[in-house]
Amino acid sequence: MKPNYEKSFVNISWDEEVGCTIAEWKGFSYGEELRIGMNKILELVKVKNATKTVADLRKMRMTSQEDQDWIIKDWTPRAIAAGIKYAASLVPESQVAKSSY
Repeated sequence: MKPNYEKSFVNISWDEEVGCTIAEWKGFSYGEELRIGMNKILELVKVKNATKTVADLRKMRMTSQEDQDWIIKDWTPRAIAAGIKYAASLVPESQVAKSSY
């Protein structure tokens, strides 16, 4: 599956078979990088009229409280408004990262 958006910190793809966006997060991503990646997911959701999204967080590292708050208060309501009804996450492999999710 070829990424629709590819950066050193995230690959965002559309899975035609499952009909969902897939974001594969890599290592540390915080602040502006995280927000850009999350907003790219929403752009693809809108283009594909997606109702499902998957976040592969296995390689993700810890997320700051500020970023967690932004995801909950800003991004999640916009994701719901864009049509997301189902979201799944593959949990981080890092024990430290698991504590921030």
